[in-house]
Amino acid sequence: YTEQRGHGHLTVIGLTPTPELLLALYQHLDMSVPSRSFTPQISTALFRRDQEFYLLAVNDGNEDKTAEVVLTGDFSGVPCWRVHNLVSNQEWTIDLRESSRLTFPVPRKDGIVLRLQGV
Repeated sequence: YTEQRGHGHLTVIGLTPTPELLLALYQHLDMSVPSRSFTPQISTALFRRDQEFYLLAVNDGNEDKTAEVVLTGDFSGVPCWRVHNLVSNQEWTIDLRESSRLTFPVPRKDGIVLRLQGV
């Protein structure tokens, strides 16, 4: 069912949310997920500010993990990016022409912030 809420609408589907359902909804609405973790218990969010991107990753698990994240944000025009871990101060460079995947460690029950700047 759909309800009017303020200037918008709220549609209730009545299904239990799962990763597969959310991906299907994104595809149905012709939208892409800007960042998606393939590592269980790792959640991500991708934000953009001017020409920089910020990737937040949170490890909800009880053990350290190596996160594998696919980036589908608008990286057009700049294939190489400098990645700076704002927590550990580590830096490395990735080439999104080779792979749109990014891997990095995330401690147990912790999170990190990565800044991506075009090279």
